[in-house]
Amino acid sequence: MKIHKIIVLIISFYCLLNFSAWAEVFVHKKDIQSAWKFTQSNGPFHTVPIIHNNQVIALPKGGQIVSVALDSGKKLWSKNYEKGIWERSLSVGKESVYYGTKDKQLCALDAKTGHNIWCVFLPKNMQRAVIERHNKIYVVTAELGPGLDGDKTKGGSIYAINSNSGDIIWHKKTNNYAMQSPIIKGDTLYVAGSYDDPSVDIDEGGPVSIIALDADHGNKKWQFFSEDGFIKTLYATDNFLAFVGYQDFISGLDVHTGRLLWRRDSGNWVPAISGYQDTLYYGSANTKVHAWNISNGETLWEYNIKKGSFNYTLDAPIKVGNYLFFLSQRGGLFILNAQTGKPIIHRNTGLVAHIGLATNGKWVVIGDSMGIIHAYDVSQLLQNN
Repeated sequence: MKIHKIIVLIISFYCLLNFSAWAEVFVHKKDIQSAWKFTQSNGPFHTVPIIHNNQVIALPKGGQIVSVALDSGKKLWSKNYEKGIWERSLSVGKESVYYGTKDKQLCALDAKTGHNIWCVFLPKNMQRAVIERHNKIYVVTAELGPGLDGDKTKGGSIYAINSNSGDIIWHKKTNNYAMQSPIIKGDTLYVAGSYDDPSVDIDEGGPVSIIALDADHGNKKWQFFSEDGFIKTLYATDNFLAFVGYQDFISGLDVHTGRLLWRRDSGNWVPAISGYQDTLYYGSANTKVHAWNISNGETLWEYNIKKGSFNYTLDAPIKVGNYLFFLSQRGGLFILNAQTGKPIIHRNTGLVAHIGLATNGKWVVIGDSMGIIHAYDVSQLLQNN
């Protein structure tokens, strides 16, 4: 499939998620009440609210960044930007909140107060979350993406930026016109994105690459090329890296060489993957939740969500301690045993959401399709189980 067709599919799917009326068919009568909820705006959440210390920091579509108290939902501060903020750019470091504006700025706020720290203009828009390491943040810019009308033959860039001042430390150009948020493991930065290759014409997928860089200086270690299309997420250990793309496959690479070690059918469409040590977790559209060994792609366990078709995971499951948390398409809040996949909790929230949940193991936070933040006390859920 040609690149422009893939872009159309991505944008079409993105638009489809905005029709909350369509999603109403998934709502069941709720059997749990939230501990608190906070109404931010009428816009849906397309990025998961972030739990940071004793705060929840969130940004719905077309809204403003807001911080509320984790234990009560009381508003602490908010930040608006007249020209708009890319909602998927919201991220939080140790002490700062980072976001990208629709006039090509990257900005940092004090996480406790919401006060401005710095802003820096970049040549292109930053639509993805940054990652912070020591006194640096790593940023990717995009040539194409939702709301952008760029040239697919031109690539975005990767930046290392001083987190205290906003000064650029190093900058590398790529041929990837759109990139996912980078991840870092050890001293290696991994960035994945799509690039243009007119010679590639396949029914599913498209040309993508994963670049491994020295995090301190930006020197390229290796680059892996694939036709899996639109890489969604990466997960890395000291020895292995796994990724899932537009095609229904998950692949494992050797992080030292970039060599493909295994590639396995995921069973159906996968929104994202996550991991802990050598275990990968993901949910697929066949309603199954999986745990795989990242070294060889072998199955460790499977769990089937038993509430009918289309009731699959939103985003990737999140492991905290011995628990694995996820939200399903029909608003089901699940907690599994992360080692065995055996169910511990399944409760109906009654919510319509476009994205998954956030959790620190004590609280679960969900941003719904109406711009409302809901919080659930995990200890109460376990007590009432």
